[in-house]
Amino acid sequence: MNDRNLKNTALFTSIMNSFVMDYILRFSISGTHLSYYILEKMPLPEISEIDINLQNLILRLTSSLSFIHKKFSPDWLITLMHIPKLKTIPWKKNWAITDHERKRIRAILDAIIAFIYNLDFKSLSWILRKDPNNLKGFWRIGKEEPEEIRLTNLTLLAFKNLLEKGIDKFIEKDWQIPNDIQENFQEELGPQYLDWQLNQSLEESWNECDEHTKNILGVEKYKEFKKLLNEGKDPFAIWADYNNSNNNNTEREKKEKKVNSKQTHSKESKPKFKDLGEFLK
Repeated sequence: MNDRNLKNTALFTSIMNSFVMDYILRFSISGTHLSYYILEKMPLPEISEIDINLQNLILRLTSSLSFIHKKFSPDWLITLMHIPKLKTIPWKKNWAITDHERKRIRAILDAIIAFIYNLDFKSLSWILRKDPNNLKGFWRIGKEEPEEIRLTNLTLLAFKNLLEKGIDKFIEKDWQIPNDIQENFQEELGPQYLDWQLNQSLEESWNECDEHTKNILGVEKYKEFKKLLNEGKDPFAIWADYNNSNNNNTEREKKEKKVNSKQTHSKESKPKFKDLGEFLK
């Protein structure tokens, strides 16, 4: 998989965080440690075999769950390149911030992943069954909540709707939590959006996203970033490299500050250790 591509990264992330994959992994390990050799054996679908509309939906939903701050502005511009119709929705309305919206999107994603793995309703119901005797089951998730609004139940409702309508109509309709559940559990679910997510026009909101991207990347990187976007190329690598460089610099500064602080308060400096490779030479 090309991890220098935002769409592929989003697809991988959504699959690995799904109930279906979690279920498979729970029966592949005996403890809580997950080794890479186990991950290598996991059955991952071929991205090329997933319909492009489904790929874009997964990208949009994963972005909504993950990119809920202005520092992710570059990621949103990449997502917008893949899904131009996103510009019909105010930028911050795409952020899944409330419990209501995060549950709704998680349920849709899990329903889609179950569809990709060719599960039927009976199979997913078995995976998500409420059985306290099942030590590796998902019955603990949201067990303090009313059963109707638990993520496991909402996932089954979304999956049932997908199977009844078909995947194309399911994508088109943008599944919502059923009205009767919203009415009966309005207090527990809370609002779907916060007021400040809706108080900008389309143009204002996406202009703000663009401006944040410029401020984050700097003028030169921003020009390179936008050039690739305009050419229809994914500039995720530019943003990832910049982000990693920034994180490394921040960690380095923290370590230097810590070392300097210790040296200031100690008359005798402690011996410096080499990295393990040099130490073992």
